[in-house]
Amino acid sequence: MVVLKILILCLPVVYSAHTNAVSPCDGITNCLCSSSAVNCTGAGLTSLPPTINAGKLYYYFEENQLKTLNKNTFRHFIKAKHINAGKNRISHLGPKTFNHNKLLSQLYLDNNRITSLPATLFTNNHNLTLFSANFNNITSISSGLFKNCPLLSYISITNNQLAAIAPDAFTTNLVLSRLLLEVNHLTTPMWQWIDHLKHSETFEIYLDRNPWICDCR
Repeated sequence: MVVLKILILCLPVVYSAHTNAVSPCDGITNCLCSSSAVNCTGAGLTSLPPTINAGKLYYYFEENQLKTLNKNTFRHFIKAKHINAGKNRISHLGPKTFNHNKLLSQLYLDNNRITSLPATLFTNNHNLTLFSANFNNITSISSGLFKNCPLLSYISITNNQLAAIAPDAFTTNLVLSRLLLEVNHLTTPMWQWIDHLKHSETFEIYLDRNPWICDCR
């Protein structure tokens, strides 16, 4: 049974587990490195320095001034499992931005200025389990966006301007357990989004604070 909820889930991002024994990164100002992570939170970056160690698993780039991400931005981070680029000024995501990050499992792009998610954004991200892009200006979700992400279990795109979602946007996401779409511009629920999950006992969808035009308002 699908559970329809109107509460907002908060998923905390924990740094401590991946930033023990930190020290200043070689060749990068204001960034800290550990054996598994690079933390450049609030480092004043306008682009990613070529000297960043590309062999880590966790990358934190929050609170910088990044404006554009494309397929070359993270091309050397082939071992990356976690990338957080929240609280930047990102307004543009190029096609296949994460094409080189085959092991990527968790991606956070919250609190940016993103207006669209290219259909080919995740063409090579079969290991993606979590995608969060809250507080942006995203207007739609295409049918091909998540089709190559069979392990995706958590999608959160709240506080955006979503007005259109393709009926088959999530049909290949068979293990999806949380879909958060609160505070958007959705007016008509398209239950085709989640019809393949209607017998799931773990799936929950959050749709609160949308301007629904229906009897279930």
